[in-house]
Amino acid sequence: MLVASALATATLLLPADPPEDRLVATLPKGFEPTIEREIGGEAVVQELPFTFSPDGDRIAYLARKKRRVYGMLDDDDVGWGDDGLTPTFSGNGEHAAFALVKYKNDRSHDWTVYVDKRGVASEDWVGPLALSNDGKTLAYWMQPGYRVDTLGDQAAFRYQMVVSHCKKRTYKPQESEIYEWGNSSEAPQIVEGDDVRAIGVVRTDSGTSVVSFGGRKDETIGSTEGYVRELVRSAESGRVAIVTTPLPTVGSVPEVAEGTTSWTALQIELDGQELEVDADAYALPAFSPNGEHLAFVYHEKGEFGVGIDRTILPPIDQVILRAVTDDAGARIAFVIAEDGELDRSLWLSRTASKGVKGGDRRVAIIDVDAEPDADGDLPREVGPEFDSIGSLVFSPDARYLAFTGTDEDGTYLVCGEKRIGPFHATDVPKWIDANTIAIGTREGREFWRRHLAMGD
Repeated sequence: MLVASALATATLLLPADPPEDRLVATLPKGFEPTIEREIGGEAVVQELPFTFSPDGDRIAYLARKKRRVYGMLDDDDVGWGDDGLTPTFSGNGEHAAFALVKYKNDRSHDWTVYVDKRGVASEDWVGPLALSNDGKTLAYWMQPGYRVDTLGDQAAFRYQMVVSHCKKRTYKPQESEIYEWGNSSEAPQIVEGDDVRAIGVVRTDSGTSVVSFGGRKDETIGSTEGYVRELVRSAESGRVAIVTTPLPTVGSVPEVAEGTTSWTALQIELDGQELEVDADAYALPAFSPNGEHLAFVYHEKGEFGVGIDRTILPPIDQVILRAVTDDAGARIAFVIAEDGELDRSLWLSRTASKGVKGGDRRVAIIDVDAEPDADGDLPREVGPEFDSIGSLVFSPDARYLAFTGTDEDGTYLVCGEKRIGPFHATDVPKWIDANTIAIGTREGREFWRRHLAMGD
């Protein structure tokens, strides 16, 4: 029997004093929250990124003034460039990091990294930033000598991890060895402790390795002869999951999962061991908030399904884009592209949603221990239709699931039958207790901290 779904209304008492919505910041006069970029030969207007601090009291964002893009921290500008990356806060919310770039005439780049309002590094190229909980350790990938050719393609491939520790208000960088490839599209994983480190993936002639950076020397903590497509680490438990694919040998035909055209079979290694589930391929790992369980998506004989730890559940007849689970590993929520056609070159990847043509996006929830029906399918609750689905977050007791959904009117925060919005853009929703979700929003020129309370 299916337990009460997180997409169904439940009766709970509201907190004694529900938090009030509050205005956090307003765009200064002359600044705009969007930028026009050329994509595929066409001019596209895109939202500039913003990030709220964990407690929602502060905001770091990018804003455009004429042809310049500024980093903004609360009410002050940090610096400017031609473009920039999504800012990030430290876990305690006391520090924020920015990266802004100025494009030079010789097709090289001039990046400046800021922590709070101070420039702490200049680089030729910078990847997504990571800050430790106390903000005293900063980590990112950089590419020395980076430039693009006349066609706009990258001309050189050299990767280094930078881990900077703050001492007496000065961030002292420690650079890794130079590698032929690093997972520079992802922010480094910060490992907290007395000796704060950063984890990333590198590739050498002998294969791919997960490496710990920031000590006296780079330390390999795991290797595979194939390729590592993704690294996921639980900050709570320290467990690591990687998505790998075999490395074809000279003269061999790469192993290709059934129903695909170009990607080799993907698999997940958890804590250094392959999951070894009965599927053609499986990927998109996501740890539960406490790090004790792992949800994933699999593909078997043309059908998609979800799994938990080392168990796969019955497949469904829709494309699945990603999945999450609760602390107990008892419930799985996943995004489906209903009646959508998947571009096989993007299947089981974090960018798969961009390769699904047509169809609506919905959130579905299943109870792992539910009894299958006569057709062998697990009962599932399915939410409303949206053009795209953002973050999925279970409440601490897994009674509810909150998510963001976007349609032609804007983005909503949705939980059960309740929703607030539409907003121009949102941050990631966060549960502040078992009944209340908080979310950062942009509404015109204003940034708000909004709340949605469940119950009667």
